[in-house]
Amino acid sequence: MGDFIGFTFGGKHIADLGVIRVSEGDRYEQEIFPELKDRTAEVPGLNGNYYFGAEYDSKKIDLSIAFDHLTEKQFRELRQTFGRKDIKELIFDERPYKKYMARVESPIELSYICFDERKRTEGAERNGVRRDGDEEQVIDVEVSDSVEVAAGNTATYTLLHTPKGTVTVEGIQDYTVEDNEYTFTNETEEDITVTISYIYESTIMVPKWEQVTPWEYSDETERIYKGEGKISFICYYPFAKSVYKQLPTGEEESDWAISSGILTADEYAGYDTYNNGIIKLYNPGDLDTGFRLYIPAGALSSKTTIDYKPDGLNVEASLVIKVITSMKTDVNSEITDVGVLVDTLNGLIIGVESFDSTNHTYVTSNNIYNEFVDSGYFFHIYPCGVDDNAKLQITNGSNDIEIFYDYLYF
Repeated sequence: MGDFIGFTFGGKHIADLGVIRVSEGDRYEQEIFPELKDRTAEVPGLNGNYYFGAEYDSKKIDLSIAFDHLTEKQFRELRQTFGRKDIKELIFDERPYKKYMARVESPIELSYICFDERKRTEGAERNGVRRDGDEEQVIDVEVSDSVEVAAGNTATYTLLHTPKGTVTVEGIQDYTVEDNEYTFTNETEEDITVTISYIYESTIMVPKWEQVTPWEYSDETERIYKGEGKISFICYYPFAKSVYKQLPTGEEESDWAISSGILTADEYAGYDTYNNGIIKLYNPGDLDTGFRLYIPAGALSSKTTIDYKPDGLNVEASLVIKVITSMKTDVNSEITDVGVLVDTLNGLIIGVESFDSTNHTYVTSNNIYNEFVDSGYFFHIYPCGVDDNAKLQITNGSNDIEIFYDYLYF
């Protein structure tokens, strides 16, 4: 696990720009969640305000950076990467499972000094060694313990580990052994202290280090910059969306995998898949999330009811769609819709011109089908785990129904 010093913005990692993230003083700072914006109203003649709830405001992220060998080429790449007004993905190394959509809020101010130094050979690396993960190492652990055996009594001692080799017992001759339990009998009139010693094997994780090729220099010189600065991002949508729906292979035991709550492919099997009128839900995010549900035209020839059961039993919310016997034709493409997309995030039922279930992609039309809402409302999915039994129950469905939703994190 690396230090909390890296991030990627718009697909460009700061290490490629010759920059690292640094802490202010001796600590990193991070807001646990975005600032809250209250909805209140003043009431003439009364004290205080009426409170109508709160909303999360835009999220601001301030980062300190430093550089000790920033070349002219990297300086230009730094301007090109952070000098744009586009909104791009912002992903931090320590939590690569979530992405913010951010833009640079204000011009980056750098404080630096310039030097002329010999040019480093392209592709060379730093001097010394660097950590290259961890590896298991088997070691011998020696245990030495004592047992007090009162006069005329017995005492037992159980080995907590499987011994490697002989177990040494000193201070008493009369004892029995069953499995790993030693029973000592003291038939004398004095208390006895028994010492028991053994060795067992244990596995520990130790860091692996690799030698890094020293910097190589040419006879040419180049201008380099050393200094520091600040980058301020703003996320108008204050929450991060999940990068992964399932854990990538090899990441099952990583710290961020445990933090994310995202399941492996085997664990995820059976969730978010329509089966006999049921879609089992799994949302490991921090927040309620809207979903998009694709329903083919053939499943809309009868009234469609979408029931949300967070506990698997009781209906908490429903959306009922009337019969749609004739799909609309898009006026621009002149293509007849093959189904609809129920978008609960935006509160729309949108026409779909084509849908690829293999790649989970769809092309929407300009047609809106909200007039076919019979009753109910557009609802969100609560955070839930594998043991919560949350599900959608859908009438008049077909095997081609697909669901899509993001895991949302602070």
